[in-house]
Parts: sequence; structure tokens; C-alpha cells
Amino acid sequence: MIKLLQHKHLLYGAIATCSTATVVFLDGESSPQTPPPTFTRQQVSQADGTDGKPTYVTFNNAVYDISEFKKIHPGGHFINQAAGSDIKPFWNKWRYHYHSQKVEELLATLKIGTLVEGDGDAAEKAEGADTTTYTQNISMSNSGLQQEERYGVEEDAYSTDPPRTDEHKILIQKPFATETKPEVLVQTYLTPSSALYVRNHAPVPTELNPNINHEWELSFSNQENDDDVAQTRTIHDVLVNYNREINIVSIMQCAGNRAAEDIQATGASGFVGSPFEHIDSGMVGNVLWTGVSLKHVLQEMYPEECQQCKQGSPDSPDSPDSPDSPDNDEWHVLFQGADEYETSTSLSHILKESSDCLLATQMNGQLLSLDHGYPIRAVLPGIAGARNVKWLESITFSKTPSTMPWNDYYYKDSNAAHIQSLPMNSMLLSVVQDDHCVHVEGIAYQPSGALIQTVEISVNDGATWLPATLRNEEIIEGDSQTGSYYGWVRFYLNDVDINEAFYLAIQKQSNEIRVMCRATDENGNRQPEVSPKQRGYIYNGYNRITVEL
Repeated sequence: MIKLLQHKHLLYGAIATCSTATVVFLDGESSPQTPPPTFTRQQVSQADGTDGKPTYVTFNNAVYDISEFKKIHPGGHFINQAAGSDIKPFWNKWRYHYHSQKVEELLATLKIGTLVEGDGDAAEKAEGADTTTYTQNISMSNSGLQQEERYGVEEDAYSTDPPRTDEHKILIQKPFATETKPEVLVQTYLTPSSALYVRNHAPVPTELNPNINHEWELSFSNQENDDDVAQTRTIHDVLVNYNREINIVSIMQCAGNRAAEDIQATGASGFVGSPFEHIDSGMVGNVLWTGVSLKHVLQEMYPEECQQCKQGSPDSPDSPDSPDSPDNDEWHVLFQGADEYETSTSLSHILKESSDCLLATQMNGQLLSLDHGYPIRAVLPGIAGARNVKWLESITFSKTPSTMPWNDYYYKDSNAAHIQSLPMNSMLLSVVQDDHCVHVEGIAYQPSGALIQTVEISVNDGATWLPATLRNEEIIEGDSQTGSYYGWVRFYLNDVDINEAFYLAIQKQSNEIRVMCRATDENGNRQPEVSPKQRGYIYNGYNRITVEL
């Protein structure tokens, strides 16, 4: 398959502008009859997108024109870091590019020529970093798929990442993205920090060490006030000024948890073709978080803005009709981490009387681990994990939501609204067959703060349901100001007779049955059989596990 591309290349340093028609094969090879234009590194460096010039980048000795694409780049302005140069150092940090089939397909449409060494390039290479490459094979998923990474060896940005345990199913090695293995998740009420799923977007920041805890500075600012001067507070200042530490038990869940089930139940999503299409039920954990009230910190530092939000906004946190989505909120709080990750949530949500948002410094009674945000992070109970920024460096008040890619492009629902609140969910973590019985264990939670009332199990496609036993006795209540509970409850059901289900399966000429669970909260809200399509996010239909007979 070939594609005819018309290009007009401005060859900076050359005598003239050339216009060519190039046949480019989608596998990246050009027709031998019409060799593609060639560019030197010096010519590429001048095409840096400034002063009306085009924007070129190079990758593996090919030249790409991203002048138009950068306007719709999912990563926003970050792509300008590579303007006029090799994109590999950029991808050495933002390594996800190596794991997306869409990137490879897009490159084929943007290629305009090949890179050759010009007269001034040899000296430039001698002065610059090592541009040789190497290849590393990494596992994309437990299904055996492989993806090769190729990047410059001037420095591996991930070489200082912390050691990890074998409690994880690895989705991507760099940046580290995992889910907790179900056999680990089922063992305890509180998820150990070593086992909690990890969703990093970049390397763990290198400036972290066990001695910086109290000296780490947070920056606070209001970008709507031209006279505002950013204020800084060390963690020590924050802890001293708000000396009542709060303990909140809350699940932490990635918005993409159960993505594989979502695809199976509702069809293809944006995750197809990426390692994340294989996410099962392990991007969630239950943690005892310790920190200070984010609401109290913001009210003291920005009393006027908080009062305006409370009294003057139609989306006042005291209003029963206040939406969770920040898209309709007057004030937004932008969180940025030391890894450059930024997102936002509504100020009204943080200020709600029922909100227990934290600036957290501990998990399960210990300092935050490096993978989970040491020395300080935002913890927003009931809100998608993507909003709970790690390695927190700055908090900014704004009249508009964050425009960074993780807020402006990703983590949106089917209506293009920013995903904030998580839905009620229940999941099976262990289904063990014993003769003609199965023994079931799992978890259920209502992130809104309501208690789970019942969990039911079916082994006959929902024809009948059996009540599971809830382990309510192990719940830690914490210090919620409103009595809300954001953690999970574990459940079990032993000796579930599958003789009837086995008989029905035989009649259908099948050798398997499906075990399902569903939860109902104290307000009568029940988990749906299949949840609406939300671009692959926040799936919460009945959880199903197939058992072969």
C-alpha cells in the first residue's frame, strides 16, 4: 500500500526551495525510483517552528514534519522540546511512545525525507551527546507480546527508578505501569505499599531521597491574579501549621481499571493496540492515608477565592445540584508533580463538607514510597487516581481546568467531560473450584463514601443470586469529618454448589460456567450488569470469571 505525498521543503542553508512528489510506503520504505529528499542535521535544527518556520524532528535517520500535527499532539506543548532535533532524548523520558502502535502508524504519514551527515554535522556530533542506539526487549503484558525500545544512550532516564517486588503484573516497564496480582490483592484488607499498583507517566523524579521529607517545598499560586506572588511552604511548615494529622482509608483506583472487561463487554476502546487493553482488576488498592486537610490549607492561604466558591458560584459545594465534573466549576485547583505531570479538579469538590481530601505524607503508617509520591502527594478520596498527583510540587488556582495532556486529552468520558468521580464496583479476586463447589473471595467499594450493603454471587448467568459474607469487622473507620467511608470491604462465599450450573452448561454443549458478582450500597444503588461506554475508562459492570468444568 502506498501513499502519494506532496511536500514543499524549505532547505535552510540551501540555495533554493524544492517541491517534490514522493511515494512513501506505509512501512517507512520509499520507492527506489523516487528517492526521498535528504536533510542535514543543521538544516533540521533550523526548522524549529520559530518565526513561521516549519517544525521538523528526526527519528532513526528519518525526518518528519510535525508542523501541523503538533497542534493536535495528545501530549500538548511537550512535543516542542524536540523541535529541530532528534526525538529520541524526548522519548527517553516520555517512553510510552514506544508502546503505542498509533505512533508508528502516524510517523509513516509525517515522514518527509532522510537524514544525511552534512559538512557541519561531524563537529556537532563530536561536541554533543552520544547518538548511538541500543535495543532492549521488554514485556508488554502477561500474554507474551513484545515491544522493542530504541533510544539514545546518552542517559537512561529510568536508571534511578526504585526496586520493585514480584507482587505486580507489569503492563509497561518504562514508564513503570502495573496492576497488583489478584492472589496478592486478596490477602489483606490494607494493600501493602510494595504491592499497590503503579501508574507512572515518566521516570520517578531523581531528586528524591529519604532525607528531604521536611525540606520539600510546595508552591501555591493564583494564576488569575496578576499581582499574586507564588507562596512556598515546606512540608515541615504544613505539618506544623496543621498539626492535626488525619487518617483516611480510601481506595486508590486507576480510571482504566478493568479495561480488558470493558472491551469484551462493550467493544473496542482507545486502549486497543496498547498494553493497557490487557488491564484486568488489579489497578486498585486499599490504603490508610495520613496527612493534613487540603481544604483547611487552601482556605487559610486563599480565603477570598474559597469564600467566593462557597457563596458566589452556582456550583457551590453546599448546593445539592453541584456537579462533580470540574468543567462547569468556577474555580479549579491544578496539581503538578515533580515529573511534570499536571491535572486538575474542582475547588468546589475539595471544599465540600463531605470531602476528605488530603495532602498525604504517609501510607499504612509509613512514609510514602518512591513509586507512590514520596514525600507528599494529593489524595482525593473517591476521585480517579489520575487526579491524585504524586511528588506534588505546586498547587495553582485557576478559572479554567488544566490544559496539560493528561487533563485536556486523556481521562475523559464519552461526553468529553473530565473523569472525576469513580463508580461503585465489586470484583472477584479468587474463585477456587473444589469438586462441585466453588469458593469465592473479592472486594467491593462505593467511592462516594456510602457503605456497601450487600454483595451477591451468581454461577448461572444471573438466574439466581446468593448473598456473600462481608468482612465488615476489619474496616478501619478513620477520621472522616462526615463519617464517610471510601475504602473497600472484602467478601467471601464458600461452598457454592455448581451442580445445576454444570448441568445447564452441558445442555449448552459447554464445559465452562461464569461466576459473577454485583454490589449494592446502603442507599439502594446497585452495580449495573454492563456499564455505559466511557472511552474505556471506569468500567463497573458485573465482574465475571470463567471456570472450566
